[in-house]
Amino acid sequence: MIEKVNLYFSDFKSIIINNKFKAGWQIDNIDGYQIRSLYHKYNTKDKNKCTWESHRNTIDLQFCYSGSEIIYFSEHNKSFKRNKYIENIDKDIWCQNEKIYQHIILRSNIFVIFLSGCLHQPQIKTKTD
Repeated sequence: MIEKVNLYFSDFKSIIINNKFKAGWQIDNIDGYQIRSLYHKYNTKDKNKCTWESHRNTIDLQFCYSGSEIIYFSEHNKSFKRNKYIENIDKDIWCQNEKIYQHIILRSNIFVIFLSGCLHQPQIKTKTD
């Protein structure tokens, strides 16, 4: 399984580099599968300006091309309340009241995958930003 993930990751990385960060939806062919992908580039920001999100029907692959980023993540619990759903990008926005979560720091050439329903809060500045 790890070999497959590494193969897919190198395919995604070459697509990202060849794509030159053109934002928007596109169809990628990876290992014979047609994968619908949304590409966007963003600057990190203060944690209080970032929202918690999850996706109902999609997998979210977060790839750090350069710089660094903190992403918080958590299991569902009663402190999370669904705020709204944005259907065209399959994103649930959540409000969170307690500090029950973990984090990872993405650095250049590192990726993380959030499966459907996984709560995460991306785009957060690191101390080096």
